[in-house]
Amino acid sequence: MVAAVAAVATLLSLAGGRDTALAQAHDECHEDGLTGLSLADDDRTLVVDMKGDDDVIGVEYLTVACVLTSLDTPARVVELMDKTRALDGRQSDTWDSFTATWSYHPDTGLDLLIVED
Repeated sequence: MVAAVAAVATLLSLAGGRDTALAQAHDECHEDGLTGLSLADDDRTLVVDMKGDDDVIGVEYLTVACVLTSLDTPARVVELMDKTRALDGRQSDTWDSFTATWSYHPDTGLDLLIVED
């Protein structure tokens, strides 16, 4: 059993997986059974789908806060996300090696996509 775990860990490190900041944020903030937080594009894209008034599936505010904290998101970006209204459409900003795009509607919650260059 220990050898199997070591082999998987070695394969992941050789493949370069789970070494991106987005993969680390995902692993830090993801809970078993949680839907609404997923990785794509060789761990270079993090998709965050927050619950809304009409959504029963998605992450809670604390998970979004965990992701943003884990990625050292600047306060200006967090404020922009927090102040986004449904009428504002899709918004975006960048920091360090990240580009975030998001939209918000009370019915569907915050939909956030973070890409690591």
